[in-house]
Amino acid sequence: SLLVAVCEKKSILMFDPLCRRLVHAVDNAHRDCVNCA
Repeated sequence: SLLVAVCEKKSILMFDPLCRRLVHAVDNAHRDCVNCA
């Protein structure tokens, strides 16, 4: 399993929910807000 979170600070975080550990982070992955208006 993999849990992916898109954050307001322009990053994408990928977590392993079984180990509760951050697997990978991508900074400056997007330019616009991620919340729906």
